[in-house]
Amino acid sequence: MSLQAADFTTAVTTGSTNPSVFGYHHGPIPNPNPGWVPERIRLALANGITRPPALNAQDVANPPNPASVLSSINTLVCDIDLGGGQMCGRVFGDQPTYRRHVRTFHPGAVTNPARKNTSIAENLSGSKSVHTHEYSGGWSHWNSNADPPSTVPSNLSL
Repeated sequence: MSLQAADFTTAVTTGSTNPSVFGYHHGPIPNPNPGWVPERIRLALANGITRPPALNAQDVANPPNPASVLSSINTLVCDIDLGGGQMCGRVFGDQPTYRRHVRTFHPGAVTNPARKNTSIAENLSGSKSVHTHEYSGGWSHWNSNADPPSTVPSNLSL
């Protein structure tokens, strides 16, 4: 008896959840702070600075509502829910660039990750969740807003 695709899919994806105890591995990822602007950026914009300074981890550390948690094992696609059944959709080649994008264009959406190695448990959980997402075609049911962002994100207007 030979293996079938269903055997592999079931073995890889059994027990996968999103979010897991480690956070979201793929979207849609809810943004509990839509439209929130960190104080330093709000002040810069109020003073007429059209290109505010880059956001850092401290700027987005205290949003009004607790942020969602993004696992270190994810799709590298910005799956932040923009509302109306649409997600951001930008694709990244590495975690630092992805995290910088989320901080800048979706401040308060996700927590800043702790600087630690990824555990075996998180790696396994994330891999299962991402595989399930890929095999089920879940990604194909979303609308994407993958246009390049403007210099000042639209949610940073006063």
